[in-house]
Amino acid sequence: MASEMISGLDLLSSVLNYAKLGKNCVELGCAAIDSLALDGGFRYGEITTIAGSNGTGKTLLAFHALVSYLLHIDQGQVAFIDTSGSFSPMRIRDVIISRLRTMDQSANVKHTGYVYGRFPSRKESGIQEELKWKATQMLDRIKVMRAFDFTGIVEAIGEVSATQDYRLHSKDTRIANEFQAASGENQEIADSDEESERDEIHAARSPIFANVENKRLKEIGGVGQALLTTFMRSLQQLTSQHKTCTLLINSVVGLNPSANASYQQRLEDNVSIFASTPGKPALGKTFAHLIDTSIFLSRVPKTRDDAEFACANTTSGGIDWKSVGVLEVLKDRNGIREGRWAAFEVVDGVQLEGPGG
Repeated sequence: MASEMISGLDLLSSVLNYAKLGKNCVELGCAAIDSLALDGGFRYGEITTIAGSNGTGKTLLAFHALVSYLLHIDQGQVAFIDTSGSFSPMRIRDVIISRLRTMDQSANVKHTGYVYGRFPSRKESGIQEELKWKATQMLDRIKVMRAFDFTGIVEAIGEVSATQDYRLHSKDTRIANEFQAASGENQEIADSDEESERDEIHAARSPIFANVENKRLKEIGGVGQALLTTFMRSLQQLTSQHKTCTLLINSVVGLNPSANASYQQRLEDNVSIFASTPGKPALGKTFAHLIDTSIFLSRVPKTRDDAEFACANTTSGGIDWKSVGVLEVLKDRNGIREGRWAAFEVVDGVQLEGPGG
């Protein structure tokens, strides 16, 4: 299998064009990650995978990207294809509330110099109920599809593609009708409001979130990689044609030693820049070739003392060692983010912050 030939000049132009796009991406709302590692966020028109073991924050990062899109695009909708039952409406509502509160506090600081924790402009209970109502209303713009096998994932992507095609056709028809009406009256079409036009463009770029798990491929036997390749080709076409931000949540292999010597993970097979972090993204080299950006999540000790406790596999004074999350960019086909990384902490189970707040 080989891709089409691309000249070096075209590749350079692609990289420079992506650099110019700047904010044309979906951010996570965490400055440490957005600026240090992702150069603004997850890009439109690309397939990005987020790989990590259990508890590293894969789904939480996807939730924050989803919420960022909904907060900035009033008409936007999101497709979430759930293959593992990881979609929790309560948790994502908490993420929305957390982000709304942060935005509200930032606006309050800008206008008054204080947050409501010190000089409240209205009662805290009223604030919480208002944020909860807003978050609940936003859930209506998240379209969740459960897929119980690989065939279900393919069908779900097909439904998303059909919906995107319908939106594009409807927009083209509306523009044609407006032009025809304006021509008949010998008038020029009035320029639409810039903010409304921007929202409409981004609303047509609805992000797609999906879990693509190794066990789903095992269910279909030896033809799994062939079906995966076909599926990824169609997903590439959808993502490129509609400029969607497509996120795939992947698992990690090589975390535990194998009893079979031929399957044992070697140190040089590990992908992290941290020597103590084992594993690599699942689904093999073919899958890695078919994506644009590869993100790897792990957890490492927070301080030197924590590292010593972790290596000794013990605790000190009954206190467990603390850790922080690490996001690494393993691959960036269209940019220069490869090799970048950033540390982050999860506060109250939903909020992303840089180490130390």
